Amino acid sequence: MEVELLSQWTMEYDQTLIVYALREAMTKNKRSFDYIDRILLDWKRRGFSAEDYERGER
Repeated sequence: MEVELLSQWTMEYDQTLIVYALREAMTKNKRSFDYIDRILLDWKRRGFSAEDYERGER
């Protein structure tokens, strides 16, 4: 199931944004794929980009 979700992410999101979502989850000690998926979905809904993350926006 996780492999399918990861594959879906790579088709839907920029690879850098996926890495940032993983980093964000790890800093909060959350290691669930569902948690990371919710981060990505929230960022997509808000139009959040890797550049926004790099500027320190969250």
